[in-house]
Amino acid sequence: MDVDGNLTKASGTFKIDHPLDPANKYLYHSFVESPDMMNIYNGNVTTDAKGSAVVQLPEWFEALNRDFRYQLTVIGQFSQAIVASKVANHQFTIRTEKPNVEVSWQVTGIRQDAWANAHRVKVEVLKPKGERGLYLHPELFGASLEKSIAAARHPIILLRTSSERRKAVASQGSAGWPTLPLPINTEAAPSLRFLQGWAIRHIVPRALRPTLSRAQTSETILRCRLLAFHHLQLLSTACSAGHAPRAVICFLKLWNRCVAVTVSSWLTTS
Repeated sequence: MDVDGNLTKASGTFKIDHPLDPANKYLYHSFVESPDMMNIYNGNVTTDAKGSAVVQLPEWFEALNRDFRYQLTVIGQFSQAIVASKVANHQFTIRTEKPNVEVSWQVTGIRQDAWANAHRVKVEVLKPKGERGLYLHPELFGASLEKSIAAARHPIILLRTSSERRKAVASQGSAGWPTLPLPINTEAAPSLRFLQGWAIRHIVPRALRPTLSRAQTSETILRCRLLAFHHLQLLSTACSAGHAPRAVICFLKLWNRCVAVTVSSWLTTS
């Protein structure tokens, strides 16, 4: 997979068949990360009879990196080791006080290629107004799913969370009309207003309409609006791309089917 841009994630690992038990276990390792766009290079080298060793680096090393940092560790014996000369002409020199000393070295550098210079990582960023008070992972901070940024962007997520629905139904007893808050700004989506009233007229079975209280009627409208919001977003995107007729037909079919099935299930279980 190629990503021609920034990739943002909560964490990253590799996952492979375990080298010692590939049939029964996986092995995971986490990525090494930093706020600096840092590259890491390392290796081992042995100094000569004069206690000197030159470490050769790729020709592109200085074009790609800047702000070099060094670490040296002597292996197999006690000896002092220093970086005798810093990176220049894609090489640097190590000196040890004794001859023939093996040294493990590590050099890090900060990317300075054109893309990195134009897209530096902003380490601390204020959340946009629409995401303040919300979380990427609300459960880790003792908050409910309604405080999820993903649910705010795609409210349909709330309807797909069966465990939340079961808890809500249990709290409402046999009524079966749990309250689900609407985590969207309806002023930002005025096209949803037509759903008020339409939902009751076209979806709720006629025989059941007289039995619904005002609260249940409002709850039905709320659920319909919540379910439709994601599909309306897709419709708007498709229309902007010049596919309006086809998008409208697909939207109406999908919306009608999803809402009818969902609301019918709520009513029959109430």
